[in-house]
Amino acid sequence: MSRSAMEVFESHKEAIDTLNFEQLAADYAEDAILLTLDGAHHGRDGILTGFFQAIFSQFSNPKIYFNKVVAEDDLVLLEWSAEADNASVPYGSAVFLIRDGMIQRQGEWFNVVPK
Repeated sequence: MSRSAMEVFESHKEAIDTLNFEQLAADYAEDAILLTLDGAHHGRDGILTGFFQAIFSQFSNPKIYFNKVVAEDDLVLLEWSAEADNASVPYGSAVFLIRDGMIQRQGEWFNVVPK
């Protein structure tokens, strides 16, 4: 039995809270796509190294806040923010398409404000 969209999202949230990149990668389908305004990241490895590790390497002591989550069937919409020693993200949003117990597609938008 595959995980529900919210079970996958909860795993994703836990992985971000603990900066567990292995768990984070495991939530994505092999052929997942993460789209940002800077371009697309393809597959687990591309998403992990090209997006998450690249983003988190820029922040000193990051804390991510999951402000609001709305889910319907296989879609999850997230409003988030972040604080770090050297920057903040006052507002960010993400949308996830979760099918067969894996994140298949994700769109991210956020604005980093240096301190």
